[in-house]
Amino acid sequence: MSIPLLIRRLRSSTLNLVVLGVPGEFAQFVQHMEALRLEDYRGKRREIVLALSKWRQMTLGDIYAAQLGTPVIWGGGISGLLQQALLLQPRCLVTISREDTRLKRHPYRWPDGMLRLSESMIEERAQTLAKLKLAPSKYIALAIFSIEYDLERHPKHSDKQFVLQTVGSELVEAIDFLQEQRIGVVMLGSAEDETSRIPRSFPRLSEFGELGGPHEVHLASCCKYFWTDNTGAWWLAAPFKRPVLITNNATQRPRRGKMQDNHLIVPLRYREWSGRDLTLREIYSKSNAFYYKAASRGELQIVRNTAAEIVDAQREMLARVDGNWIESDKQLELQDRLREVQADFPEIHPMNVSSLWLSRHPHLLD
Repeated sequence: MSIPLLIRRLRSSTLNLVVLGVPGEFAQFVQHMEALRLEDYRGKRREIVLALSKWRQMTLGDIYAAQLGTPVIWGGGISGLLQQALLLQPRCLVTISREDTRLKRHPYRWPDGMLRLSESMIEERAQTLAKLKLAPSKYIALAIFSIEYDLERHPKHSDKQFVLQTVGSELVEAIDFLQEQRIGVVMLGSAEDETSRIPRSFPRLSEFGELGGPHEVHLASCCKYFWTDNTGAWWLAAPFKRPVLITNNATQRPRRGKMQDNHLIVPLRYREWSGRDLTLREIYSKSNAFYYKAASRGELQIVRNTAAEIVDAQREMLARVDGNWIESDKQLELQDRLREVQADFPEIHPMNVSSLWLSRHPHLLD
């Protein structure tokens, strides 16, 4: 807590406290903080934001605090308990609003402006890029799904999500393809475990920085695009308006407004033991985690993206980001069919599905 706020609180002046109930990882924190940046929230009196989160993304918290002009404190740990005690006792001296409750009731949308870094962080970012021999918008930031992350952060989810883990072998050809295009790759997000088969010819965050630290934000904030292999780490890049490519995407029902428009997804497939693939309409008709929970129970098979599909995804994403992508007549027809299916589920954000992937699997639109 800042000294001025502490002095004011001890003098028994009323504080206006915004509480964000964001248990779990930082994705929800980013979403709520982005909502506070929207025009319709400006002008509200917010003197402090209390983020009730079990996992901190301190660097992003500091950036939001600077841009919003509102201190951000974290509700976890001993220090969080002490700060809450100072703030909330007696409660008659504190006005409280639960912005996360409002977000649940109303569709979310992204603010138009980009989250801004401080001058000092821009300088630090330049130093990080120079150290790794990377240039802004000339590299891909990659995050992979690892069961190690859930074992450490969310052990209660590790069993049901075990079926989503990848050892990375299907990613290798795409990494090679990017490097052949003279585009750098750097891996952020979770640490790899001993089963990983991704070649060690490019830098990892674990080699020069920490999960949740400033280097992670440095690299996510000015990459050409953020490639996430079925992880939520793309939230690192989203406030900076960086495009996002999601491969092996398992949860294909994000709430409307949750995804930015500049994303591209390559879904994995759910297959019955009879050999029949579930259609996109069937997948959209169930809850977000319904099918991968069923797969974790052995009721369905998960068919991951092949190496060729992921190379296609990189090729398509590069062309889209560079403004060189042209849809064929067949691809336009497939995208029209996809939009017709998505229109029947207005509560779901209309996902931008790879045209090259749809060309390989048109039967999923039947």
